[in-house]
Amino acid sequence: MKKIATLSFVLLMAMVLAGPLVAGDEETITLEGNLLCAKCTLHQDGLEKCQNVLVVMKDGEESHYYLAQNDAYSEYGAVCMKSRSVRVTGHVEEKDGHTWIAASEIVAVENEG
Repeated sequence: MKKIATLSFVLLMAMVLAGPLVAGDEETITLEGNLLCAKCTLHQDGLEKCQNVLVVMKDGEESHYYLAQNDAYSEYGAVCMKSRSVRVTGHVEEKDGHTWIAASEIVAVENEG
């Protein structure tokens, strides 16, 4: 009986410790671009309140990454009617027809030139 209890405990601990490894398969990326308000600056329809969006230029194409409301978003604050050059690190996902980034860090960058 003692062997079964020990084996059960070992298996349980293995599952608990392996869980974060399996769940943590999202890739962390870093993007640099201009942080704007999707409602006030980009005048996107269907928004009732301000929404930060990172505009990234790559190969002459503009990509929009909507920032998910989280601690990093709250720390940095809204950019309504402003444009700020930033570097955003986080996890990207497609949802509601938009590309969203859950930022773990938002850092202002100096404009070169």
